[in-house]
Amino acid sequence: MQAEAVGHYGWMTAGQFLDAVALGQITPGPVVQTVAVVGYAAGGLGGALLAAAIAFSPSFAFVLIGGDRFDRVRNDRRARSFLDGAGPAAMGAILGSAVPLTRALSESWQCAVLASAAR
Repeated sequence: MQAEAVGHYGWMTAGQFLDAVALGQITPGPVVQTVAVVGYAAGGLGGALLAAAIAFSPSFAFVLIGGDRFDRVRNDRRARSFLDGAGPAAMGAILGSAVPLTRALSESWQCAVLASAAR
């Protein structure tokens, strides 16, 4: 998302994108919040609402449609093996995104916040 919003389209600076990610991390629904900020940068309030709706709709539909099947998935050995690997994969994705976001820090207060959060 950063490559598109910052590099390709130029909707926002790397620092603004970092602020959007930070805002997303302190509020419920981090991905939806970040996408909404990028949508706002691209198209104002309408862009923010559209981006949030597009980002949120698939997971909402997945829960509504697949909710009654979750117990079966939870009890399936193969599915459990897959899900047990999801946590480490998510941690790897977070660490992988931390490197370019850290490079985008431009203010000293941002470095201080990052250092305190890393403890």
